[in-house]
Amino acid sequence: MLKFPLRYLLLCFLTFVFSAQAQSISSQSFRFAHGDIEFVGLLDFPEGRETKGLVVLIPGYGRTYVHTGKWNLSLRERLNEAGYATFAYDKAGCGESGSTFDANQPVEDSAAEIRTAIQHLKEKNIKGSERVGLWGISRAGWIAPLVLANNKDIAFWISVSGPTHLDNTEYLIKSNWRSRGYSEENIEKLITQWHKGFDIQRSGGTYQQYLDVTQGIIKDPFMLKLRGEYSEEKFLRYQSFLQKNPPKLDPETHLMVLVDDFESALGSINIPVLGIWGEKDSQVDWQAAYHMYQQKMDDSFTGITLEQCNHLIRRCDTCEFGESQKELLEKGLGYTCEGYLDGISDWLDKLPLESPKL
Repeated sequence: MLKFPLRYLLLCFLTFVFSAQAQSISSQSFRFAHGDIEFVGLLDFPEGRETKGLVVLIPGYGRTYVHTGKWNLSLRERLNEAGYATFAYDKAGCGESGSTFDANQPVEDSAAEIRTAIQHLKEKNIKGSERVGLWGISRAGWIAPLVLANNKDIAFWISVSGPTHLDNTEYLIKSNWRSRGYSEENIEKLITQWHKGFDIQRSGGTYQQYLDVTQGIIKDPFMLKLRGEYSEEKFLRYQSFLQKNPPKLDPETHLMVLVDDFESALGSINIPVLGIWGEKDSQVDWQAAYHMYQQKMDDSFTGITLEQCNHLIRRCDTCEFGESQKELLEKGLGYTCEGYLDGISDWLDKLPLESPKL
């Protein structure tokens, strides 16, 4: 179960994938209830062409802005052009969706919401719902396999910047230190401090004990950018969280296992899967994820990697976490990577159109 606040922070920009172009598709509202919460989203349909299916869009970490109509607009347009309707909804506490936003919502709960949404789309006979596919970015790479495990009638899955089952914090920290020119010797020294500090925190140690072993970490410019000043209040709050939710550690890497049986879940997938990663992703270990997808899904998997592209599949410069989108655009960068949307539509064109057999 994934619940860890800092780990969610690492994927925090994913909800702000907006298109700079004017909206050119016609959307309609769709509501569904999951438990005692009413969720509100948008349906988009292809105009003047056959509807081949419906793609449910699963966002990454953070608040959602589906209600603006601009969220992932270029992707929705491209999917409509390829003949696919799309559906996306705002998370709880966002847009017109009810209840309160929970930044630490377990992925299992998110998967249950998606399953309910699909069920309602089918019950209402929404055009394209007889052949449902999934698209998801980052955190959605943990959610989609859980949806697939309980929905045998999903036709395909498009995974963008999908992670492995392990906590990606160490990868993020190391990759950003490297981009800042840190020596490998210094990186290993600092990451050792990071591990020692985490062990003290999860085992019930004091804030002073934590400070004693993390002097380089707490003063590091990137760590200050990532999490701010790590006060005793923050330390105790996260320590309390860890003690209430004891983390499972991978015996080889000593990293937290964020989703149990993830590799088995990937291995059980027998529908077409397209994985897309940016080769300059500083948040997710894209090479490890690509290898895991390829190894576990074999012939059902198609992988695409894009040069000089970040976690959001945008052209980047330093490609550091939090690189300014405004500054990138001023440099003629920051736009959606060439090959991303074409790769999706070309892959979809090659898929068989029959619905999955139950």
